Amino acid sequence: MKKSALLGLALALTLLPAGCGQDAAAPSAEIPSFSYAEVQDTYGENAPGVLRDGFQNTSPLAVSSAEEAVQRATSECTISYDSVTCRYDSEADMWDVSFFTAGVLGGCQDVYLNGSGVTCLIVYGE
Repeated sequence: MKKSALLGLALALTLLPAGCGQDAAAPSAEIPSFSYAEVQDTYGENAPGVLRDGFQNTSPLAVSSAEEAVQRATSECTISYDSVTCRYDSEADMWDVSFFTAGVLGGCQDVYLNGSGVTCLIVYGE
């Protein structure tokens, strides 16, 4: 694993809400939520800065915690970062792991994984 990935994972574990490391059948209610349907509406088929295929995570590996989502999404990250946040859409069973450098506009990357750990979408910031 790259040094920046290890740093990002360590930061992610400190930035995630309390209770994210609990073993449970479903993610903690304390994890911020989002709407994957809205993400799909925002980023149409030909939107710039959006990848829809060619991902690393194509084999299922169940994701049931924010830490697992961050760990899985790290393999898709192609940018330098010092911060990571994680959100979950319980209706769609989708994770949004956002990699970014704190205090810098743009230069971020959001990796969207389903509950099976398969990457479905990557969006790069401007």
